[in-house]
Amino acid sequence: GVISIQAVGTSQISIEFNGEIYSNMNSLLIENVSEGEYSISITNGLGCQIDSLITVECQDLVKVNLLDQNNNLVISPNPVNEILYLSKKMKNITIISIEGIRQNVELSRDGNQINVSNLRDGLYFLQTENELMKFVKTH
Repeated sequence: GVISIQAVGTSQISIEFNGEIYSNMNSLLIENVSEGEYSISITNGLGCQIDSLITVECQDLVKVNLLDQNNNLVISPNPVNEILYLSKKMKNITIISIEGIRQNVELSRDGNQINVSNLRDGLYFLQTENELMKFVKTH
């Protein structure tokens, strides 16, 4: 499994994960985590601390390489909950539901993320000038 911790709206933090301390960070990615319970303590620069016990349950995941050999657009993750990441910058995209209805979604300023959090769960198509691909929206 993978654990990702990111500090938003604060200065750098210290993270204690299962007894190991990571200092002066804004984010931490811990890979190859086995199933089980882990303790996490996060402290900001003012000394405010949050302690938590988390349970990691591993599932079979497919890792998507965002650098396709043929420079084709790759989307990730799929299925997606909130943000769909694009492997290259796009200017014009269209999201179409399985019923054929065009959906209102926000493309990020840098053109490589789509906020799909307002979509209902289901199958959708992402259409660009040259490509059509499908993705699944879940909660």
